[in-house]
Amino acid sequence: LKSPAKVNLGLWVGKKRIDGFHNIITIIAPVELADVIGISRTQTGIQVTCNSPEVPSGPGNLAYKAAAAFMQAARVNAGCRIHIRSW
Repeated sequence: LKSPAKVNLGLWVGKKRIDGFHNIITIIAPVELADVIGISRTQTGIQVTCNSPEVPSGPGNLAYKAAAAFMQAARVNAGCRIHIRSW
């Protein structure tokens, strides 16, 4: 899967929500760059790897958080491996 990059042309940050994120209003423009994301099923756990050492691999990674939220909401009793190939 490709995860296209974007540039924020305008960004207004609002109040912090109960989930720790902020409400935002943004104007974005797509660009040609994209990360490539591969996802495979595992028996348990969530593992995130990336070719860039600056990308967090644990619960601080947004892909990890999204996978955890999806698995909990969908009641999935398995895990996944997510590999991000950054440009």
